[in-house]
Amino acid sequence: MAEAVRVNVGEQLNKLYYNNKLHNINKLSCGAYNTYHMNKNIFSDIRIDRLTTESKYYIDNGIRKAYVSDQLGTIVLNLKNGQDAEQIAQSLNVKFKTKYLASDIDLIVDSHIKPLFKKNENQSKLFKLVNLINPEKMLSPKFMSLVPVRSFFTFLVTFFIFNSIIFANTYSQDLNAYENGLFYFLFIVVIIFHEIGHAVAASKFNVNSKEIGFGFYYIIPVFYTNLTEIWRLNSRQRNIVNLSGIYFQLILGCVMFSFNLLINSKVIDNLILTNYTIVLINLNPFLRFDGYWILSDFLNEPNLMRKSNFLLTEIKKQKKIVIVYSLLRRIFLAGIAFFIITKVIQIFMRIRTSEIQFWDSIFLLFIAIFAILKLHQVSKNKKNECKRNY
Repeated sequence: MAEAVRVNVGEQLNKLYYNNKLHNINKLSCGAYNTYHMNKNIFSDIRIDRLTTESKYYIDNGIRKAYVSDQLGTIVLNLKNGQDAEQIAQSLNVKFKTKYLASDIDLIVDSHIKPLFKKNENQSKLFKLVNLINPEKMLSPKFMSLVPVRSFFTFLVTFFIFNSIIFANTYSQDLNAYENGLFYFLFIVVIIFHEIGHAVAASKFNVNSKEIGFGFYYIIPVFYTNLTEIWRLNSRQRNIVNLSGIYFQLILGCVMFSFNLLINSKVIDNLILTNYTIVLINLNPFLRFDGYWILSDFLNEPNLMRKSNFLLTEIKKQKKIVIVYSLLRRIFLAGIAFFIITKVIQIFMRIRTSEIQFWDSIFLLFIAIFAILKLHQVSKNKKNECKRNY
């Protein structure tokens, strides 16, 4: 069964967010490298936006997307405008009260800006299968009105409480074959409606969501919304976009409840329960569901999951909250691993007694696919490492 997962295809985004003051960089001449040696056409095509509320820049050069500090963003902007190292140094010294030399600018370009143009080898875990909807062609002003920016969080909490009450007073029903078919069709509609919510909120802030599609995240079938451009919004705007999928589901839950008062459908009863369960699943911060992006923005930790993965090797550099998150995430993943191992053992026990069921076969198939993909990834990483060493 597909889970409602908002996979942001920009997660591999390398956020080179340098909070440190760049004037602390050792003022050594970079020698062989000079700013002029970089092709000026590279800078002319860069998209750069200043996030005034967060004192940093968002850069998109077509290869990577990154957050950079105010000073580094100013350097890139000046390069884009065709200034040389001497002019950039003078500009920074006036604006930030620093004492840069032209050689310092060359060093910064070499160590901080030049790496932005190197292709990221960490490929997205999302395998796109089909593009279903172009949000630009279908979103109307009526959809936009569903996202009240000023009172968004008030409406969100209100709808969540109302849906919680509905969930507590709704019971699962047994369905026949026809009702099951209708349920799964409506289930897909609910998930697509979730993705439309993200696209509507993004458009509210003039961000093109580009596509809503279907694919596989690792081995999990998912519907996704391309929200790469969301990173140029401020934290509050990003959280509205992150939560809008859930927000649309909560609205849909209220609509389904009202409609079911008239027709009393078993299918709608099950759909109400499933819709609310999907909301809770999406709030999980330990996988790249909506809850992860919300927590990441709240903590102002762009690479939260990556930092969690490298906790043991970089524990001295991590904030306490990141360490706590990392430990909780490991407990969560250990629980999933324990469930999978237990499930596999149970299935093999049923195979011995010839009691294996259809969903048992599907489960084993998914585990086999996951293992194959993992082995392929490990093999590919080793080949890339060998090439670099060579």
